[in-house]
Amino acid sequence: MKKRVVLLVLWIMIIITVTSCTERRELDDLGIVISMGLDVEDEKIIMTLEIINPTSSKLSAGMPAQRSSIFIQGIGNTVFEAGRNVTLEFDRRAYLSHNNVIIIGEELARRGIGDIIDFLSRDNEQRETAYLVVAKDAKAYEVMGINAGLSNSFGGYLTNIIENYQRNEKTRSLTVFEFFRYYYDLSTGPILGVVEKKEKIEISKETNKEIFQESKDESLDKYILDLTGGAAFARDKLLGYFSGDEMIGFNFIVDEYEKGLVVLETPKELSEDISSIGRASENLVVEVLRSKTKKEIEIVDGKIHLSIKVNIRGSLGEATAGVDVGNPEVIEVIENACSERVKELIENTMEKAQKEFQYDNFSIGALMHRKHPVEWRKVSDDWHNVFTKISYTVDVKTEILRTGLIDTPGNIRKR
Repeated sequence: MKKRVVLLVLWIMIIITVTSCTERRELDDLGIVISMGLDVEDEKIIMTLEIINPTSSKLSAGMPAQRSSIFIQGIGNTVFEAGRNVTLEFDRRAYLSHNNVIIIGEELARRGIGDIIDFLSRDNEQRETAYLVVAKDAKAYEVMGINAGLSNSFGGYLTNIIENYQRNEKTRSLTVFEFFRYYYDLSTGPILGVVEKKEKIEISKETNKEIFQESKDESLDKYILDLTGGAAFARDKLLGYFSGDEMIGFNFIVDEYEKGLVVLETPKELSEDISSIGRASENLVVEVLRSKTKKEIEIVDGKIHLSIKVNIRGSLGEATAGVDVGNPEVIEVIENACSERVKELIENTMEKAQKEFQYDNFSIGALMHRKHPVEWRKVSDDWHNVFTKISYTVDVKTEILRTGLIDTPGNIRKR
């Protein structure tokens, strides 16, 4: 018994003394990356990294403030080499496990991002929950550094507005993992989010009106980032961009519309029956609370037909035109007008995909594969060309559940 106790004690002592983290990394030796930009110039890959500055949080009171992050670059023939060459200019090892966003320059996106896909698939540090976005009409390093928000870093600012935009259906937020899911599906193409550098609007102290800043100062402080729209890909190459309204149509088609606003003109049958006290408005706003899209695909006389049916439940968010929303007949007219507007948005998106991009980014091919596997085998090799010729119908039904705290606006006046 005593021998067993002695052996047990010896084993415990051995385990305690020899156990260690052989792969441990001291924080002081790492450069923690929070955003990454990838570009191509002269057939070379340029990797731009935003790295947290640890000394900025250690400053004593009264000392001059320092930037919370710094930007470094590496250039190479491949993505991996560019990342490794960062160490030629930087005194820390770049650590990617905390990177939240990857920005791809437009030129690289149009050339093809196969190298990036391979790198992200193999690297064991880069997290798959990081967002992928395309820098519209710009290099990735041209948008990096812009921070018009309250975040301490560019990466934090961009990540926060990406997540804020999840309540706005004019864009799309796709992570690395989600991108892979669409990329490896040969019947469809991914739609990535976009980031666009725009000049900041300032308030003129003299006229108290919103004007564009006229200063020629090229400081990044005069810019903001706009995430409106989506980048359409065919496999790994950028085809072009959907606008904000077209992305609303896209999100309805693929049944990813969660919550958002539908802005529509006041129906003529209502505007002719009322007059408003004060400034008249031409628009109504319906806030979508829930939506459900069902797609059905049929083959009629050898031709493929797609049916898109959308059911919307929402509330009246704004009705400044002076319409009497306490009247059930008025609500019915608004519901029909909302349905027509959503139908128009969907048709505009489908038209652009079929005529301009000529590519299926809606996973309609996957639906064809599930519903008609025999016919799918006949068209699968040429599906994206077949997609441009399929017919479709759109049917939208809207139900307004509530009208807010008031029924009749204070500016209504019946004729």
